[in-house]
Amino acid sequence: MALRTSAENAEDVAAGFTMFRGPVPEISSEVTSLIADLYAISSSLSILDDLGKDYRRQLNLARIQPDLSMVQASLKYTLEDIVNFFGRLSGPAVVPDTYKHTWLSLSRFFWDESRFTLATRLAKYKAMLRELSEMAKE
Repeated sequence: MALRTSAENAEDVAAGFTMFRGPVPEISSEVTSLIADLYAISSSLSILDDLGKDYRRQLNLARIQPDLSMVQASLKYTLEDIVNFFGRLSGPAVVPDTYKHTWLSLSRFFWDESRFTLATRLAKYKAMLRELSEMAKE
């Protein structure tokens, strides 16, 4: 399942978003919200990983496995896409406008891909993982 790895990847992306706060202060609250959602996603994945180590939860985990695998795979692609945009923010030619342009490109990419903002997509992952965690605990 590699849930712990997915949780760590979500936290790494959350940490990456902090670099937008200084150069693009007008998006600070939106960035903070994305960071919070990524940490909530990480938390749910960690909870599911811990539940997977509890033999009493094995049947519940087996029941949610198809949905969990789907969410985890989609999340993986989303995080990889974000990291690809972060790659634009390294090197000597990076100026504050590079951050703003990268932010706008990132936002447009997710909108064009699914007609959802990145914030909406992360909120959906967060809600689904929270629900799957609750199902695994029952």
